[in-house]
Amino acid sequence: MSDLQRHEAFPCKNSIPTLSANERQDILKRLVKVYAAYTKNQEKIDYAYQCEAIEDSNMNVVLKIDMDGQSWLVKHADPWVRKYPEIAAPVSRTKQEADFYQAFGSNPRLQGFMPEYIGYDASENLIALEYIDHATSAMSFYDLEKSQGIPQPLVEQAISYLATLHSLQPSTTRDWSNRELRKLNHIHMFEFPYDPGNGMNLDQICPGLGRLAQGYQSDAELKKACSALGNLYLQAQGPALLHGDFYPGSWLVKQEKVVIIDPEFCFIGPTEFDLGVLLAHHLIIGAQTMEISSLIDRYIDKAKPAYFDKTLCTKFCGAEILRRMLGAAQLPIDWQLERYEPILNLGREYCIQ
Repeated sequence: MSDLQRHEAFPCKNSIPTLSANERQDILKRLVKVYAAYTKNQEKIDYAYQCEAIEDSNMNVVLKIDMDGQSWLVKHADPWVRKYPEIAAPVSRTKQEADFYQAFGSNPRLQGFMPEYIGYDASENLIALEYIDHATSAMSFYDLEKSQGIPQPLVEQAISYLATLHSLQPSTTRDWSNRELRKLNHIHMFEFPYDPGNGMNLDQICPGLGRLAQGYQSDAELKKACSALGNLYLQAQGPALLHGDFYPGSWLVKQEKVVIIDPEFCFIGPTEFDLGVLLAHHLIIGAQTMEISSLIDRYIDKAKPAYFDKTLCTKFCGAEILRRMLGAAQLPIDWQLERYEPILNLGREYCIQ
């Protein structure tokens, strides 16, 4: 039995009953009412519920709502990034995520990897999903005092997920370009880290990191390579639908199985991007560079793409490394300066190849 088949056989989600379209619509209406009552101080509604804010969300207001003996997750998009309110962000991101779940949530090859989709409410820019009980955030893997890195079985599951997703044909009746959110990500991945006037005080993160960053911000060869890579990212129109933000912040772990969440950055683009982002975080968390080529081969063996550019994949990997070390989207790492230097050098080496 393959890794993917083993994972599909595992009920990673809560064992909620199969819901009809009418039942989903009823649950969604009630969740919207609860959300409004909780966030806008409306009068008390006529049934029991409990709400809990999920405070570690970066992009959206996220609530866990317990209602009728079942837990649900509600995500609301404001026209800014929740964690960084000074950064504008399109509210269409919840619609994009809803489209993703509607298109692939019932696919038997992906179903075990994702939470159950309940519905989308345009009036509140809100998406409702099943809440995954007894799951932990994969962000804990960045704490290398408590973690030995990403366990190999989870890496294999993540690669299986990407290989499956990238092999599926998205509906041509939906707009998968996700242009506005891609523009935002383009700025923060390919431009912001190399702008010496970006306002980031990297020395608050690690003393000496600001001085180290200046070398990359004045590196004309690196900036030219990242600009070209960013243009490719922004203009790409295929060949596959990507998750778009495929790192441990978009994973939960339940009983040694990975659950993929937050596909709001999804778009039609080069498959090398998703895998490159995954590999970047595998390296940041402690993988050896010698593992990268074999993991790319594993992906190719599973996905069997008509074409895959290994160099482009490692270029995206390098850009993601540099973005996470020098940009606004920092990771929960507590490093000394000597640890930053080799990973930054590796990111540059990958970008300019």
